[in-house]
Amino acid sequence: MSQQTIDFTLNGVPTRVSVPVQMSALEMIRNVAGLTGTKYGCGEGECGACTILVDDKSVAACLQFAIDCDGRSLTTIEGLAGDARAQ
Repeated sequence: MSQQTIDFTLNGVPTRVSVPVQMSALEMIRNVAGLTGTKYGCGEGECGACTILVDDKSVAACLQFAIDCDGRSLTTIEGLAGDARAQ
């Protein structure tokens, strides 16, 4: 399984992680970063449970690859709540 190191800002915190190239942004946020406020719902981008902000635009994290977050700014529900590292 091929891995790639990516750098991005997560809730205002510079972050570097190594992820499998096929991993979704949702899986990265929950399983790698440990932020569990973003939820898996329908897996099709319809329900909104996995919504995050990427460069201040609403995105379904279940449909975006983690590697596409490289160089971007991500905001999760924890970031909106004001506790960037809340778990």
